[in-house]
Amino acid sequence: MTVADVSVLMCLRAYRFLLKSSAAKVISLNKAELNISFSCATTLIRGLELFYQSAAPSERLMQIASSTHRLLPYALEYWTEHCLRYAASCGSLEPGSLLPRRLSELENKHSSFLQTFRGGELASPQPLESSNECPPDDRLKCISHLPIKHLIDEVLHVRSIAGQQCCENGEGKLFPFC
Repeated sequence: MTVADVSVLMCLRAYRFLLKSSAAKVISLNKAELNISFSCATTLIRGLELFYQSAAPSERLMQIASSTHRLLPYALEYWTEHCLRYAASCGSLEPGSLLPRRLSELENKHSSFLQTFRGGELASPQPLESSNECPPDDRLKCISHLPIKHLIDEVLHVRSIAGQQCCENGEGKLFPFC
């Protein structure tokens, strides 16, 4: 029996256990995206609060690695995708519902961060130039009424430009999607 056979056997046993377990709880994809989107937004808000601490950069890195901030790298990378998936799955995006309120809080915290660290003045965003832009994400239409739309749009735009650039070693792309 090979290692691959053992892995398959273990996966099947775990799968059967979860199916038979009364503790197993299956949630809808929509609910999962809501929970992950909400968690990502919360993690990003807490991450922005790290900049207001007087701790040394090495202490901040330790907080990220060992405390509630350990999901910050994941949240930074995937928050836009989870939010857009939730919006595309016809999740509730009424201004008073759970996720839009949290995203509004993130937008406010981000704006406050920009104001604080740009010397109290918000610079008007300069259009980013790119020769081979990715097509616009149609899912942005689902969030067009939310204040966070601009920030998500900017993040996607910067990533599309970065995705066209080579890595330091000259191989591959910084962001493989595009």
